[in-house]
Amino acid sequence: ARRHGWFHGIKNGKWLGETQGKVSSLEKTWEGLESYGMGGDTEGGHEKLIMIHRGVDVAGKGAYRNLPVHEEAAHVKKRLGTRLFFDPSHTCGPRLRSRIVEETIKALRMVVDEDEYLYDGILIEVGDSLTDTEQHITLTELYELCSAVAQFRDLGGPK
Repeated sequence: ARRHGWFHGIKNGKWLGETQGKVSSLEKTWEGLESYGMGGDTEGGHEKLIMIHRGVDVAGKGAYRNLPVHEEAAHVKKRLGTRLFFDPSHTCGPRLRSRIVEETIKALRMVVDEDEYLYDGILIEVGDSLTDTEQHITLTELYELCSAVAQFRDLGGPK
C-alpha cells in the first residue's frame, strides 16, 4: 500500500476488554494496530492509515451485530490523531439492517471537539453480495444517506 500510495484501513478487534487506568484494552489494541499498519514508518505513513470502527461483540449488545462504542473510538482518535471511519454494515448487521442509514447519519454528526468530527468517513456495504448478506444498503439508500449527510458536512474524497 505504501509503495503505491494507497490508503489502507484497519478494523478494530471485536472484543472490548477491561479498562486498566485510563486506557482500555481496545484502545491499546488499536494503538498496536496503528503501529503495525504504519510498519514502524513515522514519516509520512500516518496520513494514509485509516482506523475503522466496526463495533465490539459483547454481552448486552442487543440486536447489534457488534455494539458501537463511540466513546472508545473518540479516545483512540484523540490519543492517536489518526483518521477514523465508521463501519455501520458490520455494526448493525442483518438484524438492524433497516437502521443502517439512520445509525450512519447519527455517527457522522458526532464530534470530538467543536471543530472536528469523530468520524472522517464511512466504510459501508452497498448493493448485493453473496457474503455478509442482509447488511448492505441499496443504491437508493446510499443516495438518501449522502443527501442527508451533505446537509451538515462537506462530502468529498481524501485531501
